[in-house]
Amino acid sequence: MNKINIFQKITIKSRLLIFSIVLFLLIAGGIIGAFFLAMGQIVRSNADQELTRLLETKRLSLEASIESELVIALKMADSPLIARFFLDPYNPELETIAMEEFAGYRRAFGSGSIFWINDQDKKYYLGDTAEYVLDPTEPESAWYSPTLNMHDEYEFFVDYERSLQKTVLWVNVPVRVQGKPIGIVGTGIEIGDFIDTIYADLAPEVSLYLFNNSLEITGARDSRLIVDKVQLGTHLKSEGPLILDAIGKLRGTEISTLNLGQETIALGRIPLLNWHAVAFMPITRAMYFESSMTLVFAAMLVVVLLIFVIVNFFIVSSLKPLKHTMEVLKQISADWDLTRQLAINSGDEFGELAEFFNITFGKIRELLTVIRNKAGSLSDTGADLASNMIETAAAINEITANIQSMEDRAVSQSSGVTKTTSAMERIMVSIGQLNEHILAQSDSVSQSSSAIEEMLANIRSVAETLVKNSENVNSLAESANVGRNDLQKVSEDIQEIARESEGLLEINSVIDNIASQTNLLSMNAAIEAAHAGESGKGFAVVADEIRKLAESSSEQSKTISTVLKKIKSSIDSITQSTNVVIKRFEVIEKEVRIVSDQEAGIRGAMEEQETGSRQILEAVSKLNELTAKVKQGSEEMTAEGQGVMRQSKDLEGIAAEMANGMEEMAKGAEQINIAVVQVNEISGENKTNIDALNTEVSKFKVG
Repeated sequence: MNKINIFQKITIKSRLLIFSIVLFLLIAGGIIGAFFLAMGQIVRSNADQELTRLLETKRLSLEASIESELVIALKMADSPLIARFFLDPYNPELETIAMEEFAGYRRAFGSGSIFWINDQDKKYYLGDTAEYVLDPTEPESAWYSPTLNMHDEYEFFVDYERSLQKTVLWVNVPVRVQGKPIGIVGTGIEIGDFIDTIYADLAPEVSLYLFNNSLEITGARDSRLIVDKVQLGTHLKSEGPLILDAIGKLRGTEISTLNLGQETIALGRIPLLNWHAVAFMPITRAMYFESSMTLVFAAMLVVVLLIFVIVNFFIVSSLKPLKHTMEVLKQISADWDLTRQLAINSGDEFGELAEFFNITFGKIRELLTVIRNKAGSLSDTGADLASNMIETAAAINEITANIQSMEDRAVSQSSGVTKTTSAMERIMVSIGQLNEHILAQSDSVSQSSSAIEEMLANIRSVAETLVKNSENVNSLAESANVGRNDLQKVSEDIQEIARESEGLLEINSVIDNIASQTNLLSMNAAIEAAHAGESGKGFAVVADEIRKLAESSSEQSKTISTVLKKIKSSIDSITQSTNVVIKRFEVIEKEVRIVSDQEAGIRGAMEEQETGSRQILEAVSKLNELTAKVKQGSEEMTAEGQGVMRQSKDLEGIAAEMANGMEEMAKGAEQINIAVVQVNEISGENKTNIDALNTEVSKFKVG
């Protein structure tokens, strides 16, 4: 109800203004919502296109940088002279001619790097020099057999040369004769500069990663990812599974895009290298305002605002006639001038309202003129009636006063007799109740005496119990003190153990250092044994055993260190718990002293209560004797009161008959008096109302 009243108090102008504001806010909110929804789609579409162009551009740039080197490597693998040399590597004439051809290819490569190995002597050449004889069974040569027997024409392999601190892309091409592999040729391309060029013009907010079929990162802003051969799924974490799933669906140079939350992802293949590329671009709110569509939505908001202003101006203009009507009504309510009229300035609803307003107030003026004339006649008639009723009321009041005086005396007499009888009845009832109370008091005194004797016995029992409790509390306090002292000694012993365990940790650290030094010595010994050749094999076995012993000692040292740390942690925990328990014992000892003091206070109070109870028992015995005497006097009062009651009832009957007769006379006179008074009051009110009506009607101006 309160909400309705508050709303009704708001003016029509304010209501319409509030409605228009709410409508404007809803429309503006809809436009803003549509803006963010549309711009979100536009920004994501632009991001997809931008990342697609980025991957396509970077792919073409990277392939163009490497394709020329690959063509030379493929031509070198197809050379008949090199094939003849690989079939007969021990022919010195062929070797001389082949070396000249290799030198020519080396000069043709932009990197100036070349390598080859034939499957006959398995000598690995880098440049013009045979570096070593390759053993396919060695772990570091595990690449040789898969590369030699692969079905593809070529293979790329990215490796980080720590000695040169460069990332090298190795191009491996098998040399085949009639489909049979007889060796491998290739070149090493330092691609660090290529990759740096790819990332040089890349926007800071865009992330780009290159990776091979093994999912190892081969290109990134952070070179450590390439050096450590980090897996793409490990680095990307949550996005990894989605990206790996999308990669399997790519064909040729196709580029696919994904939208994950506030991020756009583009994926593509680099067929020449058999690599893949993935790019990330975050979607920010700032991108929403970089498009020309922002101006369109801003213009829409401005148009809505202009419409809002125009509508409100029209509303204010339309409500001006209503405001004029309110001002005229306000003036009429102030000076009661019904001759005022509204000006009719339009033919709309407000004009009709003014016309009906003037007609209505014209009829009200006519009605008030008639009321004013009739009110004068009623005023004269009311004055005559009031004068006659005043005289009649005076005579009736005198008669009623005489009858009332006689009635009051009769009633007073009857009332006195009735009160006397009632008083005697109450006295008899009180005497009967007194007898009952005396009997109940006698029984209560006897019961109180027995209860007090029983209470004395209980008090003595409680006092004895308190004495025993006091002894037990003292014993408990001594035990708590002894326990606290013993626990303090245990805490000191535990702390001593903790200090000793720290010494064991230091000793274990020394053992670990010795094991590390031993392991280092064993490695040096193994290296020296390798340099010694066949004569150092026995020493190498001993060095290997020493290394294993050092590693075992190091592992045992770590295990002991872990156990000692756990023991020290447990000892620290026990020490803390012991300190807490000691504090608890101190609190218990303090509380036991408080209980002992309270026991002493209770024992003193019980002794005082025992003394008081004996005094109460003596007083109750005397009260029992007095109760017997009061009971005897009450029985005598009951007998005498019954005689007085009989005489009072006889007198009450006579007084009642007199009172009834006078009461009937008084009722008749009272009814007459009431009727006269009511007529007199009505006459007076009538005159007052007529005067008030004349006064109010005279306020209106009707002509």
